[in-house]
Amino acid sequence: MALTVTHNAASAPTVVANKVHVNVSIVPDSSYPLGGEAITAAQCGLSYIERIIFEGPAVDPDTADNAVVPYFDPATTAVLFFWSNSDAADGPLIECPAATDLSAFTARAIVVGW
Repeated sequence: MALTVTHNAASAPTVVANKVHVNVSIVPDSSYPLGGEAITAAQCGLSYIERIIFEGPAVDPDTADNAVVPYFDPATTAVLFFWSNSDAADGPLIECPAATDLSAFTARAIVVGW
């Protein structure tokens, strides 16, 4: 399975300067692959993704106190998800382990490209 991208119907793509901004919701797979989930420009209605601006953490709607932090890696065109390293006090966020079920989380984002 793969990452699911849904266009937010209430907001049409917007052109700013020579870039198109598309509002989307991104839902990770039920078996997260280490190194991130591939995202394509076509999934976003674009020909090229320049950047993805996340509106905040990806939140589990069933338990609003659970969240993961999404990050777009332009070198690999993948969305990576990070969470707290509960094994270390005040430690840095770490990438979610392989095969983690993140399918309950939704990240809202603005995809910039053309």
